[in-house]
Amino acid sequence: NHGTNPIFMYLALHNVHEPVEAPPEFLKEFAEEDYNETTTPRRYYNAMTFSVDQVIENVTMALKKNKMYENTIIVISTDNGGTYEHHRRNSQVTGSSNFPLRGFKYSYFEGGVRGFAMVHSPLLPKWRRGSKSRILLHVTDWYVTFCKLAGLKDCSDNFHDAPLDGVDAWKLLNGDTDDIKRPASSWESHGGPGEDELMLGVGQGNSGALRKGDLKLIVGGQRPEADGWSAQYPGSTPAHPAPK
Repeated sequence: NHGTNPIFMYLALHNVHEPVEAPPEFLKEFAEEDYNETTTPRRYYNAMTFSVDQVIENVTMALKKNKMYENTIIVISTDNGGTYEHHRRNSQVTGSSNFPLRGFKYSYFEGGVRGFAMVHSPLLPKWRRGSKSRILLHVTDWYVTFCKLAGLKDCSDNFHDAPLDGVDAWKLLNGDTDDIKRPASSWESHGGPGEDELMLGVGQGNSGALRKGDLKLIVGGQRPEADGWSAQYPGSTPAHPAPK
């Protein structure tokens, strides 16, 4: 019922999240005999992820049915790295893996803050589809990108006391450029990130991280349990604790 106006649909899926469980119809796709006592949590993670695939399929088919697909951009993005804290039946689950990155969710190391994103759209050039980019984006860039794609000239929503810091990433996504120039933040003079810098967050009032290129400065304390290296294959290969 959107008519001819652009629409924005946001689905915050908790399928791959605690509690670590999955309905039988999803678990049956991953044969129990292919897992052992130490890798069983991975079977549940696989089933939970498979349920996300089904949601994406349902949405995509609905878009096609309503003749909206050809003019739609689908973005799938994580919000953080895998966590250490999931439990199932009072036992810690080791199903997630951020290998080879250091850190888990709640950590400012790359394993905690670096996520993946996927963009799917008939609007992308055919040569661009299936390609990869390692250019660093920030979550705030999505808002500006979506605003520009919707044809808005001003994305500030008239809230000029807090100017936007994100950048329009569409030219990078569709292959028109292979880099993004990030201007200094609107609050650089008050300690905000400068040109081509990213603020990764300020937590608990005294910790956070600043990223520029391949360099990152982490300040303040972090949860000790969120540090270290997860196993490449949880339940089959070892994890490694953080250095003391």
